[in-house]
Amino acid sequence: MEKKVIVVLLVFAFCSVPSFGLSLMGPPKAGLEQGQHRIGVDYSYSETKLEFSGSGITATEEIETNMLFANLGYGITEQ
Repeated sequence: MEKKVIVVLLVFAFCSVPSFGLSLMGPPKAGLEQGQHRIGVDYSYSETKLEFSGSGITATEEIETNMLFANLGYGITEQ
């Protein structure tokens, strides 16, 4: 029983709105008609400069990120 609860919580966590904020790729966009399905892979590369300051200390860091996402889609309704 505990394994089922953990699986349900993990699925919910991966499908919840805050999980989409982890990348700079933006929110998902619906693009399937009713009854269509899609499986895909998305890749994202970005470079970001961050500046930290506080307590009289200032630091700048350059951060590179490589992200690979798998996506599954199914059109439930026409829109």
